[in-house]
Amino acid sequence: MGNINTNKPEKVYMRIRQQEKFIETVAKVADEEGINENLINEVKERFGNFEDLGLEETLKKMSQYGWLDRNLEIVEKRFAYVVKSVIDADESQLVNLENAFYELGQEVETDYEGKPIRYVYDAIRDMLLDGGKTEEINQIINEEYDEIVWSRVRPTTKKYWDEMGIDFAKFYLKLRSRFIQGMLEKTDIKFEKLDDTVCQLVRR
Repeated sequence: MGNINTNKPEKVYMRIRQQEKFIETVAKVADEEGINENLINEVKERFGNFEDLGLEETLKKMSQYGWLDRNLEIVEKRFAYVVKSVIDADESQLVNLENAFYELGQEVETDYEGKPIRYVYDAIRDMLLDGGKTEEINQIINEEYDEIVWSRVRPTTKKYWDEMGIDFAKFYLKLRSRFIQGMLEKTDIKFEKLDDTVCQLVRR
């Protein structure tokens, strides 16, 4: 059925900001668990920061050649690096990271009641970077009012995790799933992975 979510600049901007929240969440766990109290500064020194000028000014910057690609690379590397730093220090911290991402998902307030499941899918999709400015990671297989099934293609974001030697499926996808589950906690929608590449949302 094709893609149902476009990558408009406004959406890309909000997804980047959400990924920065992911980075801050990981750094907070590192601090609270005594792994690295300076991780947020360390990752800034290593990769720099996303140049967030506010929505209007950032959208103007996005039209400049190379600006968005450069900033996407910064946030992708920042996220992979902070997770790697925590996992390399103590892999058992994955549980704390999962809990933190679940709680972060719970903070997202969206009115799902009485809406088709496509609305819920888009709400989730709009919170996750999952690729670059034009790439769409998901391909819809089936869409009904109470169910949507999609397959995941290889996203650009995976290469940054591969370059840093961290398992994309074991860590990125697991944290991503916990965030989604947190978003859906107070709804009648269930998120399921049918296999390694196919996921679904279904109304319970």
